[in-house]
Amino acid sequence: MENIQVWIDKALPFIATYAMALVMAILIFVIGKWVAHKITNVLGKI
Repeated sequence: MENIQVWIDKALPFIATYAMALVMAILIFVIGKWVAHKITNVLGKI
């Protein structure tokens, strides 16, 4: 059981890092789509 605990302790920082990167990527994607939609609307009105 101790080996599993050690492995989890080593894996957690990597998991946390990848989770943060994934969240950031999703946020950037969503914001990018929203901004593109807004720009398209503005250009459509010109």
